[in-house]
Amino acid sequence: MNKVFFDENSERALLGCMLMDNKCICDVMSKLKSGMFYIPKHRMIFDYILNLYKTGVTADICSLNTVLMNSGLIEQAGGAAYIADLTTEVAGGSNADFYMNNVIRHAQSRALKTTLAANLEKIGSADNTEIIKEVEDNIFKITSATCTTKIWTPEELATEYNEYLKYNEETWGIEKGIKVGFPTLDRMTDGFQAEDVIIIGARPSIGKTALGISMMQNLMEKDVPCGFISAEMSQRQIMTRMISQRTRIDGSTIRSGKYTTENKRKLFEATAYYASRKFYIDETSNITLDNLISSARHMKIHYGVKIIFIDYIGLITVDGDGPVWEKVSDVSKSLKSLARELKIPIVALSQLGREAEGNSPNLSNIRGSGSVEQNADLVILLNGERDLTCYKNTNPFLERDITLAKHRNGPCGKVYLDFEKEFTIFTEAKDQEARAEEDMLKNLTEKERQKYFDQKNAQFGNNQKEVC
Repeated sequence: MNKVFFDENSERALLGCMLMDNKCICDVMSKLKSGMFYIPKHRMIFDYILNLYKTGVTADICSLNTVLMNSGLIEQAGGAAYIADLTTEVAGGSNADFYMNNVIRHAQSRALKTTLAANLEKIGSADNTEIIKEVEDNIFKITSATCTTKIWTPEELATEYNEYLKYNEETWGIEKGIKVGFPTLDRMTDGFQAEDVIIIGARPSIGKTALGISMMQNLMEKDVPCGFISAEMSQRQIMTRMISQRTRIDGSTIRSGKYTTENKRKLFEATAYYASRKFYIDETSNITLDNLISSARHMKIHYGVKIIFIDYIGLITVDGDGPVWEKVSDVSKSLKSLARELKIPIVALSQLGREAEGNSPNLSNIRGSGSVEQNADLVILLNGERDLTCYKNTNPFLERDITLAKHRNGPCGKVYLDFEKEFTIFTEAKDQEARAEEDMLKNLTEKERQKYFDQKNAQFGNNQKEVC
């Protein structure tokens, strides 16, 4: 075949990039299939690189040669020397996208040539409508080969939904959503669902990171694998918060190094506990959107995480010179696509605008872009007064509440929390009804409050009569 329809150098360079930098494998495997390589031995090498990566083994020259030899396919793949030469032509994985797009473009050219050639001979001897339909169908297959496009037929839809109904029946009574340890919120949401994007919004210093970490702690207790991608805090800062929550030793004491014998015992017991848990932290500062997506895929493939927390949307870097709102929009759309691809819930923290300061927050306060709210399945707004005193005072708890302001598949409402500020722990308040009543009364006039209490007293009296 004319070389205009394939590029051997790009195929070799792409394989070399993958072997030199496994971080680029996630992006490549989501867009490119082995059949897009023109040269058969490159298809084989590509498949074996992916198999190594998916099983958690670093794909390099040595590991690739080993599995190919064990399979008796080393010569079909070009031999050990050929594989070793793949990495001598590239400096690393930085140009992987360029080579990948070249391979895809040539694969599309070959597919298009085959389609047009097959139908060229039919022109004049077959119905033009049928020819056009066949060409359109084949071109759609070519263009959709590099994306996740899927159009379901009625039969496929019915079959798939029947399987879904059977699964629900067979798993009745088994927890399906990811329940994050706040009972009222868990009842309202039935747990965070696979493929959902959950936004937690708050003003600075109200506790959105602490709330995310509290949720992760609750999940760890149930042995649910969690991922945490932080563009704001280092892994040591996150661990300090977690250790503080578990040991009830405040962060300043932990950082000071001045431990009592009892505190030292608690601290090392806590680190031993976390060593046995399933949680994974990416602390990349100024993380790019592409790197975040790659990290999330890596956590899902290699560690089997069931949920990922991202702290926070505003710190994710997007290439280009567009306005901030456009970049935030790109992030929110990508997170939704990522949640659907990985089939897990993604919880993304977000700052609220200054107009929310001192007021009950609403959806319009989410900073950056309206698309954050539009693309989210759940939006949780954390509210409370900022504590301006030293945390070591007479009242160790701050009152907080979260409003489930958007719930695509269920009810909205408010949940009241207690925030133990010394140890940055969130727990659900035990007096939900009393605090709900207090909130409601704040918005009533004196006359309306009196009417409310009169009705309440009358209802209480009727209940007493029924008991008697």
